[in-house]
Formats: sequence, structure tokens, C-alpha cells
Amino acid sequence: MFFKRIFFLFFFLSAVIVYPQDGYILPQTGHWGTITSAQYTADGKYIITASEDNTLILWDAETLDELQVFDWHNDAIVSFALLDDSSTVVSLSKDGMYSITDFKSDSLVATGEVPEGTILQLFKAGDGNSIVLVTDQGELYIFDKDSEEPESAGRLPVTSFITVDYDPVNERFAVASESGEITLFDAGETEPLGVLAQSSKNKFRKLLFSPDGNYVAGISDVAGSGDNSLIYVWDTQTHQIVFSTTAGKGYLEQINFLNSSGTLIYSLSDVKIAAYDLATKTEVFSIKPTGEITALAVSPDDQKVVTAYFDFTLKQWIASKQTIINEFSPSVKKINSVKTDAQGSTYLFSLELADFFIWKNGSEDQNKFLPTWDGNLGAYDLSPSGNFFAFGGTAGNVKIFDTENSIEVSNLSVDATGGVKAIKWYKNDELVAIGAEDNSLVVKNVNTGRVQAVFKGAKTPVSAIDISPDNSMIAAGTIDGTVLVWRINGGSLINEFAAEEPSSILSLAFIDEGKKLISASENGEIIISETENDGQTIIPDFESERVTSLAVSPKGDLIAVASENNPVVVTSPEDTSFIQEIGLPTGQALQVMFSANAEYIFVVHSDGNIYIFNINTGNLIGNLYFFKDGEWAFINPDNEIDCSESAADYLRYIRNNQSFKINLDNFPGYKPGLANLILF
Repeated sequence: MFFKRIFFLFFFLSAVIVYPQDGYILPQTGHWGTITSAQYTADGKYIITASEDNTLILWDAETLDELQVFDWHNDAIVSFALLDDSSTVVSLSKDGMYSITDFKSDSLVATGEVPEGTILQLFKAGDGNSIVLVTDQGELYIFDKDSEEPESAGRLPVTSFITVDYDPVNERFAVASESGEITLFDAGETEPLGVLAQSSKNKFRKLLFSPDGNYVAGISDVAGSGDNSLIYVWDTQTHQIVFSTTAGKGYLEQINFLNSSGTLIYSLSDVKIAAYDLATKTEVFSIKPTGEITALAVSPDDQKVVTAYFDFTLKQWIASKQTIINEFSPSVKKINSVKTDAQGSTYLFSLELADFFIWKNGSEDQNKFLPTWDGNLGAYDLSPSGNFFAFGGTAGNVKIFDTENSIEVSNLSVDATGGVKAIKWYKNDELVAIGAEDNSLVVKNVNTGRVQAVFKGAKTPVSAIDISPDNSMIAAGTIDGTVLVWRINGGSLINEFAAEEPSSILSLAFIDEGKKLISASENGEIIISETENDGQTIIPDFESERVTSLAVSPKGDLIAVASENNPVVVTSPEDTSFIQEIGLPTGQALQVMFSANAEYIFVVHSDGNIYIFNINTGNLIGNLYFFKDGEWAFINPDNEIDCSESAADYLRYIRNNQSFKINLDNFPGYKPGLANLILF
């Protein structure tokens, strides 16, 4: 785990020990990407889930509390296996990297990559302590947690296949070919054991042996039927079909087996979750699910089933009674971006679903949650004084809100049927520049709604706007990579810089007292342009990187660049030999912003929260989380917390994979006002 878990020591404050020593605070945020697989540990105490967000999460199977997050991978996790020691998990990501984790000690035992090919799947071997790797070329490798690297173990006797599964009890493979055949092979043998019967050949995208190896199940796309899907189960001795069902169009199916009997559990998305006894050929139960299931696991004693859903929730239920006993629902409100005013007295956080959180120093109601119910957010900006903000959505209008009272004070009509993509306040609280539908920049008075100026010349929609420090020039970047500069008085076009390769301008800002303009495009080009002549300088360090955000410090002497490749880089636009690299957890920095005093840098991360770093040292200062209904929490590296009253419901104190609810009345690390010390 990365920044979310930072260890510390609690001292005894009274005769009663409320919280064990050597623990950590863990916000219960869950996954932020699709959960692709789940498994119970052999002792049934824990559940492990893997996700497209590049992480594994360890859960308490009794409470579904989140206990640990393992973020060793840099790509989506496609497979993992638990060894028989009940503490080791081996995981595989899409980029071909594997990791071995001891989740009891929270340590990365080993990591590496297979010498050749892309890893298609990994499986636990028959001894329970080794792993079998299969590449997309059919190469086989085997290793255990003490191996320095995987050793070659031959190859499958096929040259082209879609998916594969391994039966550790009988040491054999089931391989689904491109032609639609499923063939059984003994490990190490070239001759097939047989081909599984089908009435018509279908392309199988998933295969799964039963725990005893007596059955193999598969999910296919039915030939010639569009998106229809089919679930088959075969007897591995007779190679005959013993069960089949059609899911219908558009459904995401899941299959698993009970551990102690030949019973298949399968889900047909929002149609049903059912159990079918393959020996007696009877349906054991059938229930209506509560959403689209992305993963399904059965406890070792066959008593419980856990299901994961598209909205990242988990539900655990008793198999025999089909009753839900507990569930986890992500509580975090993902942060999209953050802005502050020139004085650093107001912070405006843009949250998912076009909600806002206003943090205003000196205000009687300092923290305000503002749901707008406007759906998607196109663009927004905070006024220089911090007293107002403007935002535009897909409806093509711009709303003005008062940050002190969180009320709408104006609604500006704009000709932008495709949605407002760029907004910028003038150096006062009266005028706002907006990218319009006809590719022009329209300046409107927020009090009267009247058009004050129109700047034309852009050939594609405006994606970024800035105004020079002396209020004499306005600049715009467009989605084709062009940068234009106008004189505000008179509206004349001063300069135009066309991109060699079209790529949307993400951000731009005047620097050097307005003499220069720095811009960043999606393709990684960061260019410094002379505002009143043709001079341009490309900052070479970021070429070929896909940039996600550019920020300029208040004095213009520093820039911060976030790209798809970690880390965030802070440097000087004039001398890039000075570099402060800020490491991040797996995922992506969506936005970077300097504090008003340029002491801190705020990084909005794809995991939904904000990381705050000291610019000079690169050290983490703390993490800021937002939860449902406007609750928030700030956690620093010493595990001291400041939070709203009900935010403790979304936090747990973890020690030795045990979770404890946090009571702010007696929690030693609760420090009211801590967040204000950082923000203001």
C-alpha cells in the first residue's frame, strides 16, 4: 500500500487501551476501477479482490471492512492466485508483470516479468505453493515465492488459442482454440486427452475447472448471434455436456463451483444468480441479483458467496438462504479538480456529478457542499477574489455562484450547444470569458448578462483560456493545438501559433509578466511562446509523454507537469535542469495545482482523492478525501486526522488485519483544525 497507509505509534492516554499500537488509518474507499476477480483465503477469514485500477484489496470476510490496498502494479490486474499458506498472493497485470505479496506482513516478496511473451494467465500448481504461468504464445513457466525468476516448463502443444485453465489436482490444461474447440491436455504431454463435445463450435472467452477436476465450465459467444452468450459445463471423463444455458444479449456472466460438490454457481447479469447440482441435475436455488456482476467467489466451506458489481460494491450472502449478510458500497466522492483564488483564501473542489465543495477561510460556514444536479461539468473557474465561481455544463449555459452563501446569483446564456469547454474570469469579479459554439471567445458581464467583447479567429473550439497579469491580453488554446493571443482593448489578434501535429491544448498561462505564454497539449508538447513575436521554445523533457495537466506557480517561476507516466515533475520553465520529482501511487495524476504561496502542490489522483506535497522536499503533507453528503477527511503521514463529524463512519483503524471503528471523542490522532493549517 502507498500513501493511504502510513504507520504510527499510539501511546497510552489512559488506563483503558482504546486502539492497539502500531496501526494505521484507512479510508474505506474501495476500488475505483472494475473489480475483475475475487477469492476467499483458504481459512475463509479474508477476501481478496483484483481490479482494473491496478490494485488488490484485502477485505475482512466477517465485516467487509477494507484492510489493505496493494498497489505494486502499474497496469490492470488480470489474474491472481492464493497459495496454500494462507498469506501469499501472486498477481499478474496486463503489462506482463507479476508480484508476490505476503498480505499478513504487508510486504512485497518479489516482482518480475516473464522472459518471453505476454502472460495470459497464472494458476496455483498442484503442490499449493507454486505458480504456473501461461503466455499468449503457449510458453509455460513455473516458480514459487522463493524463486529468483520463473523457470521454463515447456509449452502447450497448440499454436493459437483464446483462453486456458489449469486443473492442479490432475495436472492438466483445458485450452479453447480460435476454431472453437476445447481440448484437454496432460501437463507435459503433446497428445490431447480429448476434445470436449459441442453441437456447434463457439469461441470461448473463459474456462474454469471444478475444484476436483471432474467438470470444466466455459463461457462463449454463441456463433452468429451477435452478443448472445452461452454457458457450458462438461464432464471431464466423458467429455459430454452436462449443463448449458443461454444468457441472452448484453449480459456479463460469471461462473464458479462449490468446493465440496459438483455444484455450479453462475450469474446471468441482472437476470439471476443460480446454483445447479450437476450430479442430480437440479437447481439448488435461483435469486434475482441487484445489479451487473463483475466477479463472484465462494467461501471454502461453501456457506458464503461474495459478488462484485459494476458500481464497485461488494455483497456477501449466505448461499443456502440467499440472504445478504453484509455489503460494502464505495463512499468516496471522486475529486475531478481543484482551484484556489489569488490569496489562497478560498478553495473550490469539483467533484463527480458536477458537485462542488467550497472551503473558505474566515467564513462562518467554512466548509460547504454544493450539489448542483447539473450532470456533467464542462468547465469552471473561481473568481480572483474567491467570492464567486462560474461553471458551464453540457446544456450550454454558464451559472455564477456566490461562494459565501453557496447560492446561484446569475445564469448566462451562451451559444454552446456542444457544452462549455473553457471559462476564465477577468482580473475582477464582473467579467468572464467563455468559449462559444462558433469557436469565438465571448466575454460577458456576470451582473447584466451583456456581451462585453468577442474575440474571433479560432478555427476549432476553445479548450483553454488565460488573461495576462496586466489585463491587456487574452489567450486561447484550441482542440486542434492552435494558440491565439488578442489585445483586449480593440480585440485585435496579436499572434497565432499553429501546432505541427493537432492535439488539444489542455492548459496555458502567461508568464514573465505577460511577455511569454506557456501551453501544454495532450500529446506531451510543452511550448513557451513569445506573445508579441514568433519565438517559440519546446521544453524537450516532456516530449512523447501524454500530458494530463500543467500548472504554473503564482509568480510564474515554476511549472508542474503531470503525465500518464509517473511521477509529477516540478521544474523551472527557464531551466529544466532543476527538477523535483514527486512519486505517486499506481494510477494517474488528473490535475496539478500550486498553492497560493507556492509552498505546496496539490495532485488530484485517479483514485479519487488529493495528495498534497511540499514542493521543496517532495514529501507528502497529507491526503484529502471527500465522501458522500459533503463529509471530508484529511490524514497526514503521522496518521493524525482532521475531518467532518460523520466522516469517521468512512474510516477504519487497522492493525494486524483487524479493523476498528474510529470514535473521534477518544481517538488520539484526531486534530481539529489540522487541515486549515495546511490550506491557509
